[in-house]
Amino acid sequence: MSKKSGSGWTEPQNLGKPINSEKDELFPHIRDNGKLYFASDRDGGIGGLDIYMAKRTESGVWEVENMKYPINSTADDFAIHFQPNKEKGMFSSSRKKGNDDIYRFDYVPLQFTFLGQVVDSESKTPVERASINLVSSDGEQLDVKSDDKGNFRFELKPDLEYIAMVSKEGYLNGKEQVSTMGIQVSRNFKSIIGLKAIEKPIELPNIFYDFGKWSLREESKEALDGLVETLNDNPNITIELGSHTDFVGSESTNKDLSQKRAQSVVDYLIENGIYWDRLVAHGYGESQPRVVSKEIADEYDFLSEETILTEKNIWQFTSKQKEIANQLNRRTEFKVLSTDYVPGPNSKVKPGSDPNQIGNTLIKDLNKVQGVFYTIQIGAFGKNTVPGVIQNFKVVFKAPVNQSAVRYTTGIYDSYKEAKLESQKINKKGIKAFVIAYYKGKKITFAEAKKLKE
Repeated sequence: MSKKSGSGWTEPQNLGKPINSEKDELFPHIRDNGKLYFASDRDGGIGGLDIYMAKRTESGVWEVENMKYPINSTADDFAIHFQPNKEKGMFSSSRKKGNDDIYRFDYVPLQFTFLGQVVDSESKTPVERASINLVSSDGEQLDVKSDDKGNFRFELKPDLEYIAMVSKEGYLNGKEQVSTMGIQVSRNFKSIIGLKAIEKPIELPNIFYDFGKWSLREESKEALDGLVETLNDNPNITIELGSHTDFVGSESTNKDLSQKRAQSVVDYLIENGIYWDRLVAHGYGESQPRVVSKEIADEYDFLSEETILTEKNIWQFTSKQKEIANQLNRRTEFKVLSTDYVPGPNSKVKPGSDPNQIGNTLIKDLNKVQGVFYTIQIGAFGKNTVPGVIQNFKVVFKAPVNQSAVRYTTGIYDSYKEAKLESQKINKKGIKAFVIAYYKGKKITFAEAKKLKE
C-alpha cells in the first residue's frame, strides 16, 4: 500500500498477513466503503485464483474471507471491480473453455422465509387467529396471527437464531426454532406446529416402571424432561398427573400403586424446578379404562374406535391381544386444572421441607412468646394444610388449636388498640383478621389480659 502525500506517494509497504500469504495475491480493488478485494491462489480456495474480501475490525485487524460461489469457481476468478455505491460490478474469469472473459454481477441479498401452519395436534385441523411471537438472537421481536387456514409467514435475516412461540386460548403453548446461521443460499423454512388442546387429558408417552414398582426408570425421566419444558413454556397452568393401571391384581393394590406412580412423576418435576403448588398427583388405578382412539384402531385391527377397554371386553381377546389391551390401559396422563396460576412466596419450597420457612414467609411457634400480648389471627387450618393467606406476611406465628388444627397469626403487640388498628388494615385487603389475647403462649380472654396487665 502507498498513501498520497502532496503531489507524490509514500514508499510502498507490504500489507503482510493475513492479506498476503505464501501464494500469489493480485488485482487489488478498494471500494468506497473501505473493503479491499483481491485475487489469490492460497490454500483453501475453490480452485485456481479466487476473489477474497478483507475488512478492518474496530481493533484495526484485517479479516479475510473467500467470496465463495457464484463469484468464485473451480477456474481462475480475479480483478473484481464494484460500481461506486452499488452492489454490482464486473470481474474476470476463465470458467468457460479456459479463456479469460469479463463477467457482470448484481448482488442479490440472501432471502429467508419462515412459512408455518398452526394445527390442532389431534385433529390436524387448522388453528386460526393463533398468536405467533418470533424472537431473534439480536433481540428483535415480531408478532403475527395465523390466518383462517392456520398459516403464517415471517421474513428472516441471515446468521441469526429464531424461536417462535405460538399461543391460542384453549391450547397449550407451542414453539419452533429456526436458524439461518451459516447458510449461504436463500431458502424457505416450512413447519407445521401442533398445539395440544387443554380440554382433555394428554398422554405422556414412554413413562415406564418395573412390574409392581413405582420408581421411574431412566428412560421415563428422559421422557418427562419434555413435560418440564412444556410447563416452563406454559408458566400459568396447574396440572394433575394421573396414573392408570390395567386390571391385573386387586383393585385396592392397583389404586395404591397408581397413586405412588403419579407421585413419583410429581416428585421428579419438582426436582427439576417446577413449583410444587402447580402439581397434583392422582392415582386412578383401574377405574378409568382407555377409550380406543382412531389412531389406536388404525394400528390394531382387532380394536374398534370408541371401544372401552374394560375388563369384560378384554376378556374376549386372545392372550396376545389381552397383553396389548392391558398395555394400553397402563398409562400416565396430565390434564390442565387451571390457567391463571401465579407463584407466591410459598411456591418455591414444598411444605414440610423446612419447618421454619415456607417460601419467603418465616414461621415461628407462638408458645415461645412470654408474657401478656396480642396477635392477629389470619386463619385456622388443618395440620397438613399450608394456607395461601400466609403468603401475604413475612412473619407468621402458629399455635395448635386441637390435635388436627393449627391457628396462624401475625404480629405481636403490647396493646389491644395497636393490634386492633392493624387488624382493620388487614381486613381492608380482603383477609379476615381479628385480635386474640395470649398469656405465655396460651389464648386468654381480653378481660383476663387486662387484669394481668394491671
